[in-house]
Amino acid sequence: MPDSQFTWFNESLTLEECQAECLRNCSCMAYSNLDIRRGGSGCLLWFGDLVDIRLLPGEEQIIYIRMAASELDSKGKKQKTLIAVLTSTAGIILLGLSLILFIWKRKKNHQNLRNEGGGPEESHKEDLELPMFDLSTVTRATNNFSISNKLGEGGFGPVYRGMLEDGKEIAVKRLSRTSTQGLDEFKNEVIFIAKLQHRNLVKLLGCCIQGEEKMLIYEYMPNRSLDLILFDKRKGKQLDWPKRFHIINGIARGLLYLHQDSRLRIIHRDLKASNILLDNDMNPKISDFGMARSFGGNETEANTQRVVGTYGYMSPEYAADGLFSVKSDVYSFGVLVLEIVSGQKNRGFHHKDHHHNLLGHAWILHKESRCLELVDTNLVDSFYLSEAVRSIHVALLCVQQSPEDRPSMSSVVLMLGSEGVLPPPKQPGFFAERDVRAAENTSSSKNTILDHALYVALKLFIVLESITTMQDTTDVITDGQTLISSDGSFELGFFNPGNSKNRYVGIWYKKITAFTVVWVANRDNPLTNTSGTVLKVIQPGILALLNISNAVVWSSNTSLRIAQNPVAQLLDSGNLVVKEANDENPDKYLWQSFDYPTYAFTCEDPGTGDYTYHVDPTGYPQAVLRRGSVELYRTGPWNGVGFSGFPGLKNNSIYTFELVFDTNEAFYHYALRNKAVLSRFLLNQSGVTQRWSWVDRTQGWVLYLIAPVDDCDSYKQCGAYGSCDVGNSPKCGCLRKFIPRVTEEWEAADWSNGCVRKTALDCKNDGFLRYSDIKLPDTNYSRYKKRGSGCLLWFGDLVDIKVVPGAGQDLYIRMASSEVDSNGKKRKTVIAVLTSLAGIILLALSLILSFGKRKKNRQNLRKKEGQGHEKSHEEKLELPTYDFLTVEQATNGFSVSNKVGEGGFGPVYWGMLEDGKEIAVKRLSRTSQQGLDEFKNEVIFIAKLQHRNLVKLSGCCIQGDEKMLIYEYMSNRSLDSILFDKAKSKQLDWPMRFHIINGIARGLLYLHQDSRLRIIHRDLKASNILLDTDMNPKISDFGTARSFAGNETEANTVRVVGTYGYMSPEYAVDGLFSVKSDVYSFGALVLETVSGQRNRGFHHKDHHHNLLGHAWILHKERRSLELVDTNLVDSFYFSEAVRSIHVALLCVQQSPEDRPSMSSVVLMLGSEGVLPPPNSLVFCRKEMFVLLKIPAAARIQ
Repeated sequence: MPDSQFTWFNESLTLEECQAECLRNCSCMAYSNLDIRRGGSGCLLWFGDLVDIRLLPGEEQIIYIRMAASELDSKGKKQKTLIAVLTSTAGIILLGLSLILFIWKRKKNHQNLRNEGGGPEESHKEDLELPMFDLSTVTRATNNFSISNKLGEGGFGPVYRGMLEDGKEIAVKRLSRTSTQGLDEFKNEVIFIAKLQHRNLVKLLGCCIQGEEKMLIYEYMPNRSLDLILFDKRKGKQLDWPKRFHIINGIARGLLYLHQDSRLRIIHRDLKASNILLDNDMNPKISDFGMARSFGGNETEANTQRVVGTYGYMSPEYAADGLFSVKSDVYSFGVLVLEIVSGQKNRGFHHKDHHHNLLGHAWILHKESRCLELVDTNLVDSFYLSEAVRSIHVALLCVQQSPEDRPSMSSVVLMLGSEGVLPPPKQPGFFAERDVRAAENTSSSKNTILDHALYVALKLFIVLESITTMQDTTDVITDGQTLISSDGSFELGFFNPGNSKNRYVGIWYKKITAFTVVWVANRDNPLTNTSGTVLKVIQPGILALLNISNAVVWSSNTSLRIAQNPVAQLLDSGNLVVKEANDENPDKYLWQSFDYPTYAFTCEDPGTGDYTYHVDPTGYPQAVLRRGSVELYRTGPWNGVGFSGFPGLKNNSIYTFELVFDTNEAFYHYALRNKAVLSRFLLNQSGVTQRWSWVDRTQGWVLYLIAPVDDCDSYKQCGAYGSCDVGNSPKCGCLRKFIPRVTEEWEAADWSNGCVRKTALDCKNDGFLRYSDIKLPDTNYSRYKKRGSGCLLWFGDLVDIKVVPGAGQDLYIRMASSEVDSNGKKRKTVIAVLTSLAGIILLALSLILSFGKRKKNRQNLRKKEGQGHEKSHEEKLELPTYDFLTVEQATNGFSVSNKVGEGGFGPVYWGMLEDGKEIAVKRLSRTSQQGLDEFKNEVIFIAKLQHRNLVKLSGCCIQGDEKMLIYEYMSNRSLDSILFDKAKSKQLDWPMRFHIINGIARGLLYLHQDSRLRIIHRDLKASNILLDTDMNPKISDFGTARSFAGNETEANTVRVVGTYGYMSPEYAVDGLFSVKSDVYSFGALVLETVSGQRNRGFHHKDHHHNLLGHAWILHKERRSLELVDTNLVDSFYFSEAVRSIHVALLCVQQSPEDRPSMSSVVLMLGSEGVLPPPNSLVFCRKEMFVLLKIPAAARIQ
């Protein structure tokens, strides 16, 4: 019962009067009987919060707590009477009705969810606009989230590998209940990645939201993350220079897409090697968008109070002041490039000549023109000098201290791909040498501060990044120096416990305010003078604490093998290991502190105490607490999920645990589910094992779990065959069918001699009795077999048995045959129950089959009426659907005044939804030459493409014969409506036209190279370029587009579709189309944009060539400027205009092989390098079309 400090009682009131009394006072929170004897009497009222409540199984006292009326059960107790009165027939009828109603309601709910959305879970699903996986599918795919399927764990939670029923491999990111990243970060990641489609961004397949389960389903990356290969000496050899340069460029293009080309301007904020995933072909994919932020318009920076990221990758302005921008990602990218080139981590980098990090080292080499010394030795035979040097140079430009000095990602892509002269880099951020010289003591050690006064006042965690006394790996440490784990969680060094003058070497938590030691080396050999004392690794791999005389004060005293270059490393888990310098295999550690746990003490003496707690492998393994040699407590044997006598140890949200045992060893270990949660397990000086958890709010440790828990945990408390139950008095009793061995002793509370069977065994006709919910006996004298689910046998007396209500195990004890219950189960009851169940199940199956048949008939009827396939199209398109009425209202009944144009697909209408959003509705005409195939083609492609320079498809409408596409509305309509209009074209000055040219180029580059689908548009022209309010170009009309897989780039068709003046010769003549067909169309479009004239229908007084031929003549005669639109005389830039014409002529060359790729086009438009001369063109003369052999089957729109 709760604490009775704030209570009122009355000994005469009944329970009903007690309730009425409590209801009269709004401060009364609960009531109960004062005396529970003889049915209960008296009244006890509680006021204020109820505290110190404990569940006591089997106890009879009841408390009634005040609740809101909506939370109370108002049905009363009529159900029992109703059930007794109802006949079996009425029950069957009700069941049948319930099934019919349930199926009908479920179907209706599905329809409502599709149209309107359901509860909060469904609203999340709608918000996310993403395919949903049900929990059972994900559970099966991951083998019930098996540990063997676990790939890793991060701040979000664990990641599992899975395989769907169709054989598709997936990666499942499961939100941990204890994760510091909650629903906001979950939705953040889904919303961003669902709206991002790029070849170098990880692909999100869907999500699962069911109850408390929240999971993200990704494409599986077989090569895992970049850091696992790059920083592994052996695996790093897989990454030759071409692969590394490919990875660098891929990451750069992915970031460029995020910063500039996606519809959302996104800053990643946590770009690092572990967030770069690699597919089968080592293509890089940027992942983990949980911390990303988006901006609208031209915003590029913001401020935050919550700095998230990773040491070594965070830019100075972000880490110090919370200022983040696209330049923060550029800084992280620069760090990443230096790591890829060198194969070494920025944080934790070592060099014999200085104490700078990797950035500082690269800067020194660059200043001394020794950049090649940075290149990974694994790359000696594969790297290209110019590419490696340029990559390092670009990286140093990216990590400059001032954000303004760093290039944008578009410039980075340009610099990596060109051969132009690069600007000199300035000093990188965090360029400060770390001081690792010994000092007098920790508090007085002098650390190097940042060189620039601007950063003198950096926050503590930034100082740690720049001036950390030592990295996570070393071979020597002196008093005053510390060794810090790579994630900053733990620190190793010398310390004084409390007010003691003794000095010890230990490990403690680094990030919390309370100084908490978790391990001590020289616990029994304290130091009184640390002058000249050093902790170092000596041959053949022993960690030793040496005094000034070089005498060993303490040592690990063991090394499993001889090491060539042994070092000590403090892992992020707090484990101090001695290992070979270049060997990361845990199985090859020479020594580790986890094998020698010590008490995490609070007193001033950490020396060895009287108590030990260990896994005893004698018989079947169990954990045992001893004082000296005397056994005090044991947990009971391991049962696969826990220890049978330790019910408090259960699956929880803080840590996982496991007992590992085989023929060589037996050990218990635990691992934290979330590194952000701190939890420690210790044995205190009183012989009590405790688990403590750190609470940030109170800045203190709270007790989570203890053992022993109560008196019944004392070893052999009730003797042989005695059972201890803390809920009984006396607590000891004999097991059923057993009696006290010595009755007098038992009555005197001396239970040590235990109990004996009422009937002795005869070893011939014995049987077994089952005893449930008990802590299994001591397994010291036991044998086991692990085959199947396993078998455990006890020999001799059974001791240390305890009642564990609801959490214990079953034990079968050998008994005389006369004591064994042979009545079996009550057959009549079983038969009656089974008969009733069978009847109900048969009725239910009949109803389900009947309902299913009716449903199938209705579906067949729909198909005959032409409506069945409609719904399937909607499902395949995976796109938001609008109902016809909504679209009709938005377009004012498809009014002529709302009509904005018409194409081969049909008319296009302007509309406005009820929320004020403007839309463009493309309505398939019944007489259109483009049918359902083109409709589906456009939806499937545009729905899977996300780029700033591609038109955005908001949804579609399929209802009866009506098929419509709903787009974002482009207020400036199409490019041709302005460009070829003498009056309107004046709106398009040169900066706007050059912006449009570059935007179209980037959009095409995305289609050809960066989108997950390699897409050829096949109908690129001025009327298919839409312009938004700011004159940003958007490529539209994907009805005739084609996609390719892998590295395919061309195909053939007998049905030629496109527009005269834009079609390439090989496509128009032979039906051959490729990415170079689009390049040709782009070239024609650029010439039209520069000149303001159409290619087809162009006239000139001196010749009969079209616009392409005219441009070619002017170029040959070096008169290209005569092509420029006269409206641009006052606004165009000479070099940009001439370069644009030159690039356009390269694009419209006769041979597809001569035409540049769109990546080269973007590069040439943005750089100032020398361009190759264009070759001869075709389609220069109008008469040439007469000679073209166009196939009879071809139809050209």
